[in-house]
Amino acid sequence: MTIRLPPDTILAHILTIFGKIKVIHGLLCKTGLCAKKLKAGAVLLVHHNGKSGNQRGTSRKEDVLDTVIQLKNPVDYNPDQGALLEVHFRKSRNLTGECVSPFEARLTINNGLQEWQTKSLEDSNMTKVRKLLAEGYSQTGITDKLGLSKGYVSKLAKKIREDR
Repeated sequence: MTIRLPPDTILAHILTIFGKIKVIHGLLCKTGLCAKKLKAGAVLLVHHNGKSGNQRGTSRKEDVLDTVIQLKNPVDYNPDQGALLEVHFRKSRNLTGECVSPFEARLTINNGLQEWQTKSLEDSNMTKVRKLLAEGYSQTGITDKLGLSKGYVSKLAKKIREDR
């Protein structure tokens, strides 16, 4: 699957726009960054997490947003893998069901063109668990290596056994 932003998408880092200004509910629209006011297809604000893995500062700046997405590397990520991300929807007002399920995205180059390949996070975890089980890892070892819960690893291992 190839992901492309519409040509009328506005991309901005939230700190570039607001600097040290205290962001309050509705400020995005008051400053003119509403897609309706700008007649843009979308407004995409980029913000980074703090050391804890959660957003920095107050959550009020997200109140006016329709969708909040968190990007992070998998626990077993190695920089040799290139751009590899887990995509998690933290807030989605108008999206439900499978379209907001977490997924893995990998940037690949095919015939000189960059392309994002995606697959569900569950499929990705299933592949990793299957590989580690084949290598002789215990379920506890897999839990430690991948940072997944014991119950989830057990569920995936059971599916793998049933698929044989």
